[in-house]
Amino acid sequence: MTYAIFYISDLTSGAMGMVVPALLYWCVNKNAGAYMMMSYAAAANVNQTIKNTACVYRPFIKDSRIIPFSKAVPGATGYSFPSGHTTNAVSLYGSFALWQRKRKWIIAICVFMILFTGFARNWVGVHSLPDVLVALLVSSLVLAGVSAIFRYLETHPEKDYIVVIVGMVLTAASLIFCSLKNYPVDYLPDGSILVDPEKMKTDCFRMCGVAYGFLSGWLIERRFIKFGTDISFRNKVLRFLIGFAIVLPLYAVVFPFMLSPLGEHFGKMLKYFFTFLIITAGYPALFTAFEKHIKIRKNKKNEGEIF
Repeated sequence: MTYAIFYISDLTSGAMGMVVPALLYWCVNKNAGAYMMMSYAAAANVNQTIKNTACVYRPFIKDSRIIPFSKAVPGATGYSFPSGHTTNAVSLYGSFALWQRKRKWIIAICVFMILFTGFARNWVGVHSLPDVLVALLVSSLVLAGVSAIFRYLETHPEKDYIVVIVGMVLTAASLIFCSLKNYPVDYLPDGSILVDPEKMKTDCFRMCGVAYGFLSGWLIERRFIKFGTDISFRNKVLRFLIGFAIVLPLYAVVFPFMLSPLGEHFGKMLKYFFTFLIITAGYPALFTAFEKHIKIRKNKKNEGEIF
């Protein structure tokens, strides 16, 4: 049972933060996909800033009576507070639920998955109850803030550049703070560092790359590309499959190889920057140009409203 609990709770980590939003963005509802990506980027950056400020060790480190699930330990090398998995669950499941708020059964499933993720992180022994509760609170506030931004942009679409500027300034301020602050350095009996501050800084650079890549691509698409999703199901499937045939090799192989000489910090930041830039603007520019060339027929449809 613990295996099932762990793997279900782990759905919001890794590629899901890209795959589901990209599917929505390219193929279903562009604004809903952008809303999910902005929620994910904002919540993850806020979560990482709090983590690197509080510097709280994992519960199994503070209390030897807690025995964590072995499969969860490799991904629990950083600080504990607040829970990153719970934060991701709120931003991804929560934004999907708000988009589909007229379907009560979808809301029920999304709320269950959020709560289940928080419960699971406690069950496998890598988070405490405060880690999960604060993550739920903070990420819910971020989700509400992003919702307010998108409502505002529905009536003031020309103000999108302000959102981008403010988002980039706040992200840069967080990165500078987390890079310059002091961190506790404690050692295990074998002499290795309990939590390596440099790895925690790398997470901040990674989240900065996500935010900058999304914000840059989102603005470029809104101003210059302006693609639509009202195409046939067959063409939607092709969009998605071709998109990830392009994005996944770049993300998993090409970018790590090309950017590794820049070091862990800037290499990771640029990897995620280019990945989200391609998702939001690069690939849409490519398929828009191709579809215009082969003259795929589209109906005019307002995709600006999700609330």
